[in-house]
Amino acid sequence: MNKVAGLQKMASCDAMATVYISHDAVYRVIDSASQKSVEEMLEVIRQLGEGSIVHTEVCSEIDVPDGIDDSLFVLKHKKVMFISYPHEWCAAMLKDAALCQTALSKSLLRHGLFLKDAHPWNILFEKGRPIFVDFTSIVTREQLFSEEYLRANQCYAGATDDIRLAQVLKEIAERMYLPYFFNPLCAYAFGHRPYVANEIERSTLNASRSKFSIRSCLPVFRLRPSAIISSIKWLIARLRFSSSIRLLEKSARPERFFQRVEDITQGLEVQTSGSAYSNYYQLKGEDQSWDFSQDWNGKQKAVYEALNTPKITTVLDVACNTGWYSILAAKLGKQVVAFDIDEACIEALYGRVKAENLNILPLVMNFSQLSVRRDSIYDGKTILIDSSDRLSCDSLMALGIFHHLTLGAGMSFEKVLEHLISLCKHQMIIEFVDAEDAMIKNEPEFFPAYFKNKELLADYSVRRLVALCEERGFRVRQESSHPATRSILICER
Repeated sequence: MNKVAGLQKMASCDAMATVYISHDAVYRVIDSASQKSVEEMLEVIRQLGEGSIVHTEVCSEIDVPDGIDDSLFVLKHKKVMFISYPHEWCAAMLKDAALCQTALSKSLLRHGLFLKDAHPWNILFEKGRPIFVDFTSIVTREQLFSEEYLRANQCYAGATDDIRLAQVLKEIAERMYLPYFFNPLCAYAFGHRPYVANEIERSTLNASRSKFSIRSCLPVFRLRPSAIISSIKWLIARLRFSSSIRLLEKSARPERFFQRVEDITQGLEVQTSGSAYSNYYQLKGEDQSWDFSQDWNGKQKAVYEALNTPKITTVLDVACNTGWYSILAAKLGKQVVAFDIDEACIEALYGRVKAENLNILPLVMNFSQLSVRRDSIYDGKTILIDSSDRLSCDSLMALGIFHHLTLGAGMSFEKVLEHLISLCKHQMIIEFVDAEDAMIKNEPEFFPAYFKNKELLADYSVRRLVALCEERGFRVRQESSHPATRSILICER
């Protein structure tokens, strides 16, 4: 990515446009040969109204930022603040993204437009709503027929338009929707859940030659009724998808095809069954109203005071659980990214974000295994952006996690701080749990590194953590937390 007059020029394989990102917008410079068709497409999309497609308008000469030729045809898109990827979504988010794709395909079809792609990397989330952001993936029939990557355009060049369209849409469905949406959703619904996100990341489009295969969908087989029932359910769903493809080939009616795919996807039950951590805040007595109250405990008050300042506009909640503090930040007007390793907790938070239109992006991520940059296997351009570049926020909250990383996972103070600081611009709010805390003393299964090596406590102290933060340029003040064996460090720079 190149910076030009405050802009970042994004790597892209789109022949129709060049994309630039500023701090508050995305600009797309359209190739002159494509200008007329894009103008017509834009008018159709306006008729569709606000919804699943990112808000887009034509830039006037005075609106074009420095670094872009103002004589060119430039589109300005609303910027979705945080980029996330399918392997970071809970299964419910992936399903909503798939349904967004099929619903959009149906709407565009009524206006003679199509999606030349059908994969989840063209979708981002904002306030619990999937938004399609790859504007120039929306094409006319003629443009779709000119796509060189689609083999059906060569194989069926002499066929009628209806037959050719059916074959092209079939190829897109089989090459993109099936491996990147449908197969992972089947794996979530009927298969072995723990590895699904890793498999999605491993098969990232254009960064890998592998795809999420049919075999990946199958549950780990055991001779028990639940495994047999899951296998049968998966087989029925897969047969229904295949029959939809055959119907498309036979009838050449894409509207029926999109509707059937939408119905099949809607029928996949991908929600989790909950976890032991879903009632964490209830057990701690912190599942209260988000209106400031003198009845709050010291931790709640300290976090509220630290966040309640205009200089903090974005907040990252590390190990957020079901997101009480994320919601607090959102209700203070902040844009929030919240992640946890527990998918059931993120699913619960996502449901609340959707229902209340909260400005929170909930993600399933492991703090010690955050996504790193991945490049295209074809041209070396960036495909996945490193987590620290995408998700870094003004303030970072690490509540109830530091002791798990050090005494549980065995990470050093320095290593934990290195990760935290890479995601933080101005402020860190860290909860420190004293070694005398009842959980540390009485719950050995949560702290295997400590119970394996008790000498870890020799360097485990709040004083040392404060000193390390100060060495890294932070001013630190210590506040009381709850219970008394815990404290809150407000670290600012």
